[in-house]
Amino acid sequence: TERTRAIVAIDYAGHPADYDALQDVARRRGVAVLADAAHSLGATYRDQKVGTLALASALSFHPVKPITTAEGGAVVTSDDGLAARAARFRTHGVTRDRELMLADPGPWFYEMHDLGFNYRLTDIQAALGTSQLHRLGSFLDRRRAIAGRYHEALADIEGLRLPTMTSDVESGWHLYVIRTRDTLRRRPLFDWLIAQGLGVQVHYIPVYQHPYYQRLGYRPGLCPVAERFYEGAISIPIFPGMSDRDVDRVIDILHRAARELL
Repeated sequence: TERTRAIVAIDYAGHPADYDALQDVARRRGVAVLADAAHSLGATYRDQKVGTLALASALSFHPVKPITTAEGGAVVTSDDGLAARAARFRTHGVTRDRELMLADPGPWFYEMHDLGFNYRLTDIQAALGTSQLHRLGSFLDRRRAIAGRYHEALADIEGLRLPTMTSDVESGWHLYVIRTRDTLRRRPLFDWLIAQGLGVQVHYIPVYQHPYYQRLGYRPGLCPVAERFYEGAISIPIFPGMSDRDVDRVIDILHRAARELL
């Protein structure tokens, strides 16, 4: 609408969004495209790396993400002005840049130019993240190998939908989300998998269904496609530390579940 200032693309489960289509819309409307790349570090879209696809890209370094600093994240951009503003924002809006400051009574002086916060990573976290970056390639290789094994071994389960991957994308496979074709089967299947000891989860509850947004007036039915996706979704285990035996166990349990429940 006329109020729109930015389009925020979500690289869900590690699969980059359709950035060419979004950039085309954004150019026509004179707005920016921003990337929520929390799931997709290391992924590619049409041979371009995540982090280069939007005006700015937000990364997450939570323990379950592609790399970790134990907690925290980063914003990457090629826009110098935006990078400088983000750097101020993470440190209380403070600057020591003499070209920006309105006064300069001495070398101790600094000024707060924006309302910012303490969003800095510690040096220890940054060192951990730097070391993790050197392992990103091997992490991604393992995630992709596991996803390929799931694709092959679960394709014959008629009651499930497997993740879609477009030909112009190499996903980071942060999540592997299966969906029950019959949404009424999701809860029985979820409970059964938990009882078998699988660490499954549902990603995610549509955000506007949370109480905070309900109080603002948002109601179910706003995004029917997202709601249908949610109603059938189950994330099954996928992480670099999984052994081949672990993967085979997940596959075996899902085949047994299909015979009993789907």
